[in-house]
Amino acid sequence: MDISYYNLPMRTFEYKIIRREELTTSVWSGGTTTQLAIYPPDAVYGERNFVWRVSSAKVAIEESTFTPLPGIARIIMPIEGEMDLIHEGHHRASLKPFEQDSFMGDWQTRCYGKVTDFNLMTTQGRATLNAMELHPFSEKEIPVFSIGNNEGIDGECFSEVFYFLSPTKVKLPNVNEEFSVERGDVLLLQSEYSEGQSIKVLNPLNTDTHVIQASVRHKK
Repeated sequence: MDISYYNLPMRTFEYKIIRREELTTSVWSGGTTTQLAIYPPDAVYGERNFVWRVSSAKVAIEESTFTPLPGIARIIMPIEGEMDLIHEGHHRASLKPFEQDSFMGDWQTRCYGKVTDFNLMTTQGRATLNAMELHPFSEKEIPVFSIGNNEGIDGECFSEVFYFLSPTKVKLPNVNEEFSVERGDVLLLQSEYSEGQSIKVLNPLNTDTHVIQASVRHKK
């Protein structure tokens, strides 16, 4: 795992590149789940002591029931395949790739469809999930650390998780450096400041791809 710190004029952020082979995958009755990142870093999903967690699951059965997770807010997005979600007593959602649904972990939820999905879970703070499409040989600038702008920043920090679905080149904020990531790699950015920063991503391939961005503003 690559870990670096950059001190910008009046600003500091940290980044980590987590390579696909460093990730841990667990097996469950309906498929597999790969944890992509968790905060704080020493949190354990099974103990439910995390502030946020991002993961990707491969669902290999046509119908499954989500594990109850009281006190946890969830956003889910299929990245391969389509899924139908039924939240008993609440709403239903039919999702195509890169569409998303938000719900609470203590709802009774059934899922229909064999998919690979992206999951964002939070126990506090504010969170968003986005999928950015990159056309062949195109570059896109993606804002980071921007949830809520500068409101109530004392005691809070920003976490950004990027999940790459194909080889991509990345440029960090105000840093004259470009590096490459591969399919399944994760980029984690964290900062205490929110003013006008962004990363640039470049698709070097002759085919469309997507980059997934999970953003969380939370207590330190």
